Amino acid sequence: MNTKSNPLLINAMTYGLYLGIVMVIFSLILFLLNIKPVGFTAPIILGLVSIAITFLGIFLSTKKIRNEVLGGEMTYGQGFVIGVLVIFFAAILSAVYNYIQTTIIDPDYMRTILEEQKEWMYEFMSSKGVADDQIEKALESIDEKMVNTNPIKTIFTNIISSTVFGAIISLITAAILKKKKDNPFAGSQVIE
Repeated sequence: MNTKSNPLLINAMTYGLYLGIVMVIFSLILFLLNIKPVGFTAPIILGLVSIAITFLGIFLSTKKIRNEVLGGEMTYGQGFVIGVLVIFFAAILSAVYNYIQTTIIDPDYMRTILEEQKEWMYEFMSSKGVADDQIEKALESIDEKMVNTNPIKTIFTNIISSTVFGAIISLITAAILKKKKDNPFAGSQVIE
């Protein structure tokens, strides 16, 4: 039986591993510096940094695969598939790290973030004059999140959401990086 390796898949896995390592390092830095997505500003800034990391990772990976594996040519569809594969493998690595962090390294990590979010939300809503019953409803929704947090479910949710988000980014990077074959008939004269 002749087994051929798929260089496109192997390269997507490799670059997905690289992107996943960068994502894990980013998460580890946030953890070590005790930076949590609490409030308004922190989640926005952290989200923008995550988007930039993901975009750059998919863009650079797709470009490198286009140039090294596909001979410098790539269709829009190929670029999209490459980007989705890269983010899928990166998301697996990142989700596994998040599982290890929230179950072994610091099992109280998610609860701590949700508690800090509750405190921030209470202070913010109180300062804006929101009625106590509305504040209580908002805080109860955070309590429900704490109760419904399951590390295994979180792994699959992270992989799916990261892949869907990465697919959207891949639509953009594929459009930027697609490169058609040169027309072999360009510059030739038509004989009549």
